[in-house]
Amino acid sequence: MGDRNISSYLCTFDRIGRHHKVPALVADAASAVDLADKIFQHVRPQLYSDVVTVSVDLEEMTGRITVGLVRPAGQIEITNIARGRARGGMAVVGDVG
Repeated sequence: MGDRNISSYLCTFDRIGRHHKVPALVADAASAVDLADKIFQHVRPQLYSDVVTVSVDLEEMTGRITVGLVRPAGQIEITNIARGRARGGMAVVGDVG
């Protein structure tokens, strides 16, 4: 039996920076912070900015990628594909240049 706090999410991107044809990400996560971190690890190599952040809102099932603290670099649509019960509604993960 798996951990009831872990859920699987399908994350689709309208773009990642200047890249418009990007593959979706399937990630298992126990919380919004966990999911944001996994998305961050997926998108970070594709962006040249010194500062990249990923915001996730599991209440709205959306997310956003930001570069340089304020410039939008993509929207994320999140779908729960294996119903678990992830903890936490919102999270922001990123790096500081």
